[in-house]
Amino acid sequence: MRRFPTPWRVEKIPGGYTVRDATDRVLVRVYGQDGPIEGGVAALTMEEAEEMALTIAMLPQTLSESEKLHLRLADQPL
Repeated sequence: MRRFPTPWRVEKIPGGYTVRDATDRVLVRVYGQDGPIEGGVAALTMEEAEEMALTIAMLPQTLSESEKLHLRLADQPL
């Protein structure tokens, strides 16, 4: 199983955001547009791209907290 050490961080790049792990490995790039695109093509805005990158960067923490909750609930008698 491949591991991606925490913490994950978000960096602004031209046209979007990059999420990197603690070893500086690029995990994902999320791109957005500042203005409308010709032809009505659906695309993320820069704000949406930033929000998505930040959400991805929080996944290890979120999953860890979810796992702890699951273990606590499993220990409780029915």
